[in-house]
Amino acid sequence: MAGTILSVTAKLNDNISQSPFIVLGDLSKLYLQTYVSEADYQMFQVGSEADIIFDALPDQTFLGKVIQVNPVLDKSTSTAVVGGLVQMDPTTANLLMGMSSSVDVIVGRTQNAVLIPLAALHEYTPGKYAVFVMRNGKLAVDFVGVGLKDQVNVEITSGLKAGDIVSTGLVGTKHQ
Repeated sequence: MAGTILSVTAKLNDNISQSPFIVLGDLSKLYLQTYVSEADYQMFQVGSEADIIFDALPDQTFLGKVIQVNPVLDKSTSTAVVGGLVQMDPTTANLLMGMSSSVDVIVGRTQNAVLIPLAALHEYTPGKYAVFVMRNGKLAVDFVGVGLKDQVNVEITSGLKAGDIVSTGLVGTKHQ
């Protein structure tokens, strides 16, 4: 599929050249129409990287990039969504037009990060975060800096180190 171009090169009584004068389709560039919820609109930006997994090829992840974000909210379904186009990186995979896929838009990447469950993070005051962490066999409150978040984990940029044990449950206190 990669590198295939559908085109018309000439019609009856035309002077013929080596290059096409009408391109019907360029299958060397693969595009996916994708939608995100209205709540995620701010993170759905042109230039963002994307990971693509086709239902028919669940063990392969393809790469792409958001190249268009529609400026109008689509309310044709029960949930308002924002549409856009993701251009896939070239691939030699045997893909068919119309295949179903899931697209994860990447808003940030980090390496060698300290991650904790989002449930362990507590907002002390607006923009100031704390966690309950085990220190010398007892739970203590440590203020932390936060980085990237997803729906499950949060990156800790300061205040904790790898191996620290944090609490995700309610902390009981003993009154005397």
